[in-house]
Amino acid sequence: MLPLPLQSDRGIGKYNMEGAWHLDRVLEDGEKYGIYHILTLTNQWTFNQQWAIHSYNSKNGGPIEQPAEYWTNEIAQQYFEKFLRYVVARWGYSTSVFSWDLWNEYSSMPGSNIAVSIPWHQRMAKFLRSIDPYKHIIHTNDGSLNGRDAMNALPEMELISSNIYMVRNMARVAEDITKQHTSKYGKPYLLTEFGTGHSVNSVGGYASMDPERRMVHNGLWAPVVSGGATTGMAWEGNWLDHNIFYTYIKALSMFIDGIQFSKNEWLPAKISSFNYKDKTDKGEMFGDVIVEGWSGNYRRENYIPDIFQIDHNGNVDHQASLNAILENSAKSNRNSSVTFQMDYPTQGEFVVCVSEIRDTTPTPTLSVKVDGKKVLNKALKPLNEKGYHPLMYNQYYSIPVDKGNHKIQVENTGGGSFVTSFELRNFIENDGPKLEVRGIQSQSHILLWFKNQKFTLLHSLMNINWEPQPEGVITIVDVPNGKWIAEWINTINATIIKKELIENNNRQLILNTPVVNESVAVRLYKIT
Repeated sequence: MLPLPLQSDRGIGKYNMEGAWHLDRVLEDGEKYGIYHILTLTNQWTFNQQWAIHSYNSKNGGPIEQPAEYWTNEIAQQYFEKFLRYVVARWGYSTSVFSWDLWNEYSSMPGSNIAVSIPWHQRMAKFLRSIDPYKHIIHTNDGSLNGRDAMNALPEMELISSNIYMVRNMARVAEDITKQHTSKYGKPYLLTEFGTGHSVNSVGGYASMDPERRMVHNGLWAPVVSGGATTGMAWEGNWLDHNIFYTYIKALSMFIDGIQFSKNEWLPAKISSFNYKDKTDKGEMFGDVIVEGWSGNYRRENYIPDIFQIDHNGNVDHQASLNAILENSAKSNRNSSVTFQMDYPTQGEFVVCVSEIRDTTPTPTLSVKVDGKKVLNKALKPLNEKGYHPLMYNQYYSIPVDKGNHKIQVENTGGGSFVTSFELRNFIENDGPKLEVRGIQSQSHILLWFKNQKFTLLHSLMNINWEPQPEGVITIVDVPNGKWIAEWINTINATIIKKELIENNNRQLILNTPVVNESVAVRLYKIT
């Protein structure tokens, strides 16, 4: 029997009652279990993958001939306003509705200029505000992590929402973008989608790339302790359908339980020092840092510097210009090489991680030069491994680097393309355990997250192990004097490590940190 051809729905202005009934049940469960939902009202997928059967398509009786006309066609806009009226009438009552999200990835509308979507968003947001008696939050969603200033700055968009895929160090990415958006626009920020990539069919789903769900874990935690409005939201059901995901959620739920975030004025945690508790633990006083460019879901700047400068904390100037893909093709406008300038404080290593081979013909070749001298020339040929796929290449190449200032060039001198990340080892000077510390503080609460530098998806993919980090002593300043309760949580298995009473003076609070294998967190609240 031949499969039935795809059919459009019943036509514009007619709603799917079965789908509406299912949403009724979802929101009822949300009310029962205290779950809040972002209701996305339109999505780019239907215009990109389903345009042939889309009800707005003139071939199916709709008012427009091409998707881009959706933003400006008056009849199309009137029908969407009717839809908004129905949505509010049917679901506006529900306490499980967190917000009205006008669009999922409006920036991916095929063939459209972003500028023409702005009047549409203003019109629909104002109309929705006028008919919603419950005053739900109204916003939209950008498919690029850094979004568009013109949209994000609109007063009608009451929070910022964006997505990111295809990065390997989610903790740092989520922290940086959360701080950028909240400080730039003075609005709440939601990392509403994150994941490893879009080649789901090739490698059996994103979940196969991250069996320990490290990226899920780090994407959950980083926004919360960086001033975000929520956790990051991992995308793909297979990724979440695992017991460890619910353990991660449980740990975070324990951590924030009872904290009234909206009634506190939060600032980044002010950490003045972090040292080893036992001085005999002191080894090399240098840590490692990942430097990562963008391979998708990010609007890179047109300007590309000849040399990317990396400061002593691993920050890259013109980070928004850094492309993770090195492609050697006459048909591509991507660069085949990237050059970094950096100053190593001691003898270290420059590690090139190749996570994916995007194009295998002709064979890509990884070439590395240090101060003009070629130190590596490696043809990236298929691996002789069971179940190998180019999108799971995951090999790294370590290059010794002397103390001092160096210029390092990484180039694809062959053909095709591959995706890079870099680790600079023995690069960051630190006086204590090799942990990344992120946190926020208010007059009554302090929230800190301690993560092993190598507990990332990148290290998992490259099969790079880590060492547990010994006990430390951390000092937080500008803390109101008094008595504080500190509750330590293992974020991996959702267990309480210890609970202690701490009294501070001189507006300094000193904590003894436990041994950290992968990740722990501490929440402090003032009792007197």
